[in-house]
Amino acid sequence: MLRRVREMNTTALPGFLVLTVSVLLISSCAVAPYKAYTGPDLPPDETALIERASIDIAIKSCDGTEVTSDAVTVLPGDHTLEMSFNEVGRYYARNTCFLKFTVEAGHTYRIDKRFSSIPETYEGFVVDQNTGKQVVSGCAYIPGNEKQMLAFVEKSIKEHPKNATLWAAKGNVLFNLKKYDEALSAFETAISLNPDFADAWAMKSSTLVFLKRYDEALISVDKAIQLRPNQMELERLKDAIMKALRLRTAGSHAARVTQVLR
Repeated sequence: MLRRVREMNTTALPGFLVLTVSVLLISSCAVAPYKAYTGPDLPPDETALIERASIDIAIKSCDGTEVTSDAVTVLPGDHTLEMSFNEVGRYYARNTCFLKFTVEAGHTYRIDKRFSSIPETYEGFVVDQNTGKQVVSGCAYIPGNEKQMLAFVEKSIKEHPKNATLWAAKGNVLFNLKKYDEALSAFETAISLNPDFADAWAMKSSTLVFLKRYDEALISVDKAIQLRPNQMELERLKDAIMKALRLRTAGSHAARVTQVLR
């Protein structure tokens, strides 16, 4: 019996070696991360790495440049990543999602997906692997097809009228169509259904900025920051609103001085 076991082990050894060599060859042939900056290669502590979480996610582009790798090396700062969902067998496969976020040097960011509350739609999101915190999320859409997406979302709202995420998605599409008054109404509906919906408060604030209603925009962004503190995008939005308010105040003061001088 012992002799048979030895023979079996000896027979299995070449197959094991072939498998091991194959794995090593595959590993050695892995595509290197796409370098999204010019100049010499920098050490990892001076750049950030953005990678996909699974094979059914594709990184399509970084800051407008096509990417043909599973990971991207970028400099610290703001970046816009285009991702697609490549799960076979779902009609929404390969829909595109744009994610804009800020990266820090020495950090690794992982792009992942989950089911959105919009039926048969994915939501992309990014997690900072160094902190474990989610830095951004976004629903999938096909650029240039906002009207088609709007019809889809409105149909979903009829089926799920109390779904705050659907109303926020409608607001996002209307915002992209520059229908700011209608977008504002959609975001307010989302907030009425879920008062703790930070993204809806943030998008309401952005919409109010485009409507030049800066005082209301400031209240909305403060609410978003209260619900999601330490998010740099929200802090930058608040800074922009504060600047707009200062400029408006300075302009009003200048107008009053001009009237007096007349």
